[in-house]
Amino acid sequence: MHARTLEQRPRVRSVAPILAILAVLTVLGGCTGAKKVDERDIKRVSTGELQRLVAQASAQDGALILLDARSEADFRAAHLPGARNLRPAQVDPELGRDPAISRHDHIVAYGEHPNSPVAKALTKRLLSARYKGVRLYDGGVRAWRNAGLPVFASED
Repeated sequence: MHARTLEQRPRVRSVAPILAILAVLTVLGGCTGAKKVDERDIKRVSTGELQRLVAQASAQDGALILLDARSEADFRAAHLPGARNLRPAQVDPELGRDPAISRHDHIVAYGEHPNSPVAKALTKRLLSARYKGVRLYDGGVRAWRNAGLPVFASED
């Protein structure tokens, strides 16, 4: 019986460091991966402020990325200047951030109209993936057009 206890001891010792590492990774895991996001976490941007950001972005690379959450067909028909089409399902908070998006100071998502569910969903997913500078242009394409601002179509 004494020999058996000695045989088990090395295994217990070798498991202890592994358990300690797993405990540390579990605690640190809260700092990465998906973040819980709700409606109160969404910051909004007005049409006037977005106009200023678009003007600033034309002079400063990396200042702004506009993310159109609508369908590809709607995006091709009309989108805000320099926008990129990105659906909520294309953002996986567990996979981390896309450097092509995260390099921007301001990340603005939008949809077709005020309170667009798909634009809110994209905004929440971006926040959940821990992107910085994320806001929602709540007015969407409709408010942009109503303000007499240009929209663009794309053929590709």
